[in-house]
Amino acid sequence: MRVLACPVIVVAVAVVPPFAASSAVAATAVAVRSAGAARIDDFTVWPSHADADHRVHFSGRLVTVDDDGTPRSLPDEFIDVQERAGTTLVGYADAITDSSGRFAGDLTVDQDGTVLAQSAAGVKSAAVPVTVTTARTRLSGTLSPAQPAGGDIAQITGRLERQTTGGDWVPMGDRPISFFRPDGQPAQVPWRTKADGSFIATFRAGAATSWKLGFVPGALAFAPAQVTVSVRDPAHLLYRSGFNNFGLNAHWNGRGYDVLPGDTFHLGADLWGWNPGSQQTLTGRRAWLEFSADGTTWARTRFSRATDREGMADIAVQTRAAGHWRMSFDGDARYTPARTSSIFVGIRKPTASRFIAFKATPTSVRKGRTLTITGTVQGLGRIGKGRAIGPVTVYFRPRGSRSWRKVKTVVLRGSGSFKVSAKAARSGTWKAHFAGDGNDLPVTSRYVYITVR
Repeated sequence: MRVLACPVIVVAVAVVPPFAASSAVAATAVAVRSAGAARIDDFTVWPSHADADHRVHFSGRLVTVDDDGTPRSLPDEFIDVQERAGTTLVGYADAITDSSGRFAGDLTVDQDGTVLAQSAAGVKSAAVPVTVTTARTRLSGTLSPAQPAGGDIAQITGRLERQTTGGDWVPMGDRPISFFRPDGQPAQVPWRTKADGSFIATFRAGAATSWKLGFVPGALAFAPAQVTVSVRDPAHLLYRSGFNNFGLNAHWNGRGYDVLPGDTFHLGADLWGWNPGSQQTLTGRRAWLEFSADGTTWARTRFSRATDREGMADIAVQTRAAGHWRMSFDGDARYTPARTSSIFVGIRKPTASRFIAFKATPTSVRKGRTLTITGTVQGLGRIGKGRAIGPVTVYFRPRGSRSWRKVKTVVLRGSGSFKVSAKAARSGTWKAHFAGDGNDLPVTSRYVYITVR
């Protein structure tokens, strides 16, 4: 009998304690899965050296390996391509695999690092090193005004540019421009450049005579840039001064201020100076009064006044000409000169007045008794026909006489009225005369005859 030779299959069976069963199953599962594991083949990045004007290209293929070791394409898979500087993500791009599992694309590289590809399932390629050439940048700045005083709102205007690999300078838009303190730290939220690379930095000037602005790139593809802007004359830095509450107490006619020839009125204003951080009153500084007939050619008058502890200067003025008035401060070793706006003050002519009430009572009286003479004077040119203010003289002319005798002079009260008492001595005529007050013309009352028995 012929015995056929057959291969003998020996199966080794491991006896696993019950507490280790789960680990053995997991190891088997991993082994089975590893037979069909995915991987990224042929991942390439070129060129390996980049700059601000050129992106790098990448390509690769995502496959899964069958049990027999044959690679099989994985189409329509998401691929994330990353650049890392150490553990920090500094750039990324994405791609989708095609029917053959291949993917490709471009990536902006900002700094030296490595580039790798990763699938949505976490399969990673080998890391490919890349290096970057830093582009030169430049920053310009101009201060306006060229000599700001402390407290002024100033501006620095400028432009940020970078150099291309071809040597041309091109604008850098939407980039931060920082304002640095003397300690080198940014002073406030950065300004950003416009599309043409320009920027406007607005700030309040203080005690500094120069300011440093800088561009700090967030990527090594660009070099930092800075510019220092200085005042025109650092040795003569002054603080701003000015006037507040400039006004006068002249008559307001509904359209503007006016006074009578020779009248006295007051002009006043508060003088302040800028101290770093706020305004403060300036005391003991001399403020001058200036006059211009046409509002163009100005002349300093002899009127001046030193500011009080509130910073106020109050100047009394007597004038006979219409014109424009303003106050000025010459400045000193710390503060700039200053002046107010101007106010026009006109000269008005006196207007008519009248007695709206005049009487002497009683009209018949015994000799030696008291007479009472009263009246009210109205200025017709005043707004609302107000009461006149000024001296009134009462006169008496005896019966048969041609001359008037002065009895008494009184000053009109605020109501425009007056009252005079006199002893009845002889029969005769009484009258009152208002001498005028510059605003109102003189006027004489009617006559009143009194009989004395």
